Amino acid sequence: MASQRLAVRYSQRARWIYRLTTTMGVLTLLPGIASLFHHPIPWPGFLFILVSGYLFSMPMLARRAALKYFAKKPDRDMEVTWEISEKGVRSRTPLAASENTWSFFPKVIRAREGFLLYPSNHIFHWLPMHAFRNAEDAERFAQIAKSKVRDYTEVG
Repeated sequence: MASQRLAVRYSQRARWIYRLTTTMGVLTLLPGIASLFHHPIPWPGFLFILVSGYLFSMPMLARRAALKYFAKKPDRDMEVTWEISEKGVRSRTPLAASENTWSFFPKVIRAREGFLLYPSNHIFHWLPMHAFRNAEDAERFAQIAKSKVRDYTEVG
């Protein structure tokens, strides 16, 4: 959940969608409340308030969808072994292994909690800080990523 929260926080698209749903939530809530007090039939106001509640709950629904997706993954809760070098990044679980050159990752975001490696705009790999042996290893990874990736960003 930490990685999903960070990916949403630093994604322009996700921030835009959340701003839009919040704005739409407010724009449907206000007429709903006004309708309750000024309309002889209250059900349109309740409908507006219900739609507004749905729009305000979008972040919670997105988190729930991420949890459901994760629960269905065959490699959930498995340990991932990462091998990082100047040549590329290897990852391995008991079920699968992958080896990628740095050009496979056009974007890396470094947050206080860890690194998000993006092979595309919507898919990311999570390397939490606690996965590194020490702070020096995390710094070495950051330096390699910074030199190899087109879009390297440090946040928070």
